[in-house]
Amino acid sequence: MKVNKLKIKKLFIRVLFAFLLVFASFLSYFLVSGKITFGSLEEGWDGVLVATSFKAGNGTAENPYVISDASEYMYFKELIEGDSFLAYQDKYYVLDNDIDFNDREITPLGVVLEDQERVFKGHLDAKGYSFKNFLIKKPQKIGDTNYYGMFSKTVDAYFDNIVIANYSIIPDETLEKVVIGGLVGISDNTKEEKEEELESSEVVEKTYSSEFKNITISNFHINTASISSSENVISALLGSCGDGVFVKNVSLIGVINDNNKNNSVSIISNNLGKVENVISEIVVNNNEN
Repeated sequence: MKVNKLKIKKLFIRVLFAFLLVFASFLSYFLVSGKITFGSLEEGWDGVLVATSFKAGNGTAENPYVISDASEYMYFKELIEGDSFLAYQDKYYVLDNDIDFNDREITPLGVVLEDQERVFKGHLDAKGYSFKNFLIKKPQKIGDTNYYGMFSKTVDAYFDNIVIANYSIIPDETLEKVVIGGLVGISDNTKEEKEEELESSEVVEKTYSSEFKNITISNFHINTASISSSENVISALLGSCGDGVFVKNVSLIGVINDNNKNNSVSIISNNLGKVENVISEIVVNNNEN
C-alpha cells in the first residue's frame, strides 16, 4: 500500500514538472515573439514601465509599427522625443489594442529643444482602439507658451480612427499663456495644400498636409477654473489649427470648467484649416460673475 502511494506521489510530481516545463516554454515563446509583454502581465500600467520595442513592424505603410499597450506607447513617446527623433518621423504607426494608462499621469508627447522640433510627424491609425484613463497636469513649454494635450504639437501629421476616453486636463494654476487642445495643442505643417485636377473630370481635389479624421473624444474633463491668468486658449480638439489642416468626422463629449471670460473656449481655436462634420456635446461651466 505504501509502495503504491509512493508511486502515485512520484507520478504526480513528474506530471506537475512536465506541465511547468511546457508552460515555461510557451511563456518564453510568447515573450520573445512579442505576442505578450511583461507590461501586459501586470495589473495595469504602473506609470513607470517603458517597453524596449514595438510589438511589431518597421514603420512603413505596408508594415507599420504596432503599439499594443501603455508601456509601448511610452516607448513610442521616448523615440519621438529622443536624440534619434528624425529616424521616427514620417513613419506609420497603428494600435492593435486599447491603450489603458490605468488612471496614471502622463505628459504631452513632443518637445522643442532649441531649433529641434521633436514632435509627432507621421501617420497614426488607431484602428478604432482607444487611449483611455489618464491625467495631464504638466505642459510642454514651446517658446513662451505652455501647451496641453495628448500631443503638445504635431507637424504634417495624419490621425485616423482615434478614440480618446475618460481623461482629464488640469493645468497648473500659476501658469500664464496656456493653450489646451484635447488631442493636440498646436497642429502645424510644412507642406502646402495642393489642388489637383482629376483626369476623368473637371473636379478639383485638394490634398492636405495634416489630417484629423474619424476622431471620437468622450468623457473628458478640462478644468481651468483655478488659473488666474487670462487670455488663455481652451479647445476640446485642437488648440491651434494651421492652414492646410483638414478635420473631418469628429465627435466630442465632455466638460470644460472655466471661470475667466477673457479665455477663448472652443472646439478648435485659431482655425485656418478646413473642418467638416463635427458633432459636439460639450458642457461649458463658467461661474464668472
